[in-house]
Amino acid sequence: MSELKCCPFCGGEADIQCVPTFEGKHYYGLCLKCKVRTRYRDTESEAVTDWNTRHECKCNKDDMWTYVCGYREE
Repeated sequence: MSELKCCPFCGGEADIQCVPTFEGKHYYGLCLKCKVRTRYRDTESEAVTDWNTRHECKCNKDDMWTYVCGYREE
């Protein structure tokens, strides 16, 4: 498995998780610290690629929910 980049939101360590399904298995990237994750993929390799090529967050922690959810208090 390729090396995973750190989480773009919190800098935490990432891991590839596997979940059994009726069709076989699905894989996704998961930050072990803040629990942000990628979508389900059919292979571990696709999950690694998704995690490592995601958009880099340019916001600070105070603005994270605005960035993730599109919510901003007025």
